[in-house]
Amino acid sequence: MYDEINFEKIDLSLEPPAKEPERQHYFIAKLRRYVEAERKRLDRSVTCAVVTFGCQMNARDSEKLSGILETAGYELTEDENADFVIYNTCTVRDNANQRVYGRLGYVHSLKNGVAFGAFMPGTDTRMHGADEFAPVDELLTAAKIFAQVIVDLCK
Repeated sequence: MYDEINFEKIDLSLEPPAKEPERQHYFIAKLRRYVEAERKRLDRSVTCAVVTFGCQMNARDSEKLSGILETAGYELTEDENADFVIYNTCTVRDNANQRVYGRLGYVHSLKNGVAFGAFMPGTDTRMHGADEFAPVDELLTAAKIFAQVIVDLCK
């Protein structure tokens, strides 16, 4: 998907581009540099887990998210004790949301410095109380640019 893009040549000293897909490429390049620095600091691969709840559309979104994270240099794992965890769900299926809320509490107990986010493309955060997402470092919604939010979250 990103094989033809030379992320090393993207000048991160400039402001992020306003237009897509150049904006996404800019933040992926920024994330790649962050992941590489973390890999060196930790002296191991930097891991991430993408856990999907909900429908087939969510599964497809998770594939896209996983591709971006791999492009950035993360090693994908199914272990929720990864360095970075994303829960991908939607608000259409309440059962999926309830399962995510349960997982948030569980992973929060494992966290020990692990950053994780809940990716809820259809979520209107005004419909939910702040306490529901208390363990989440960042709630990613459709209105946010995924790669940009991950860069900010990983700081």
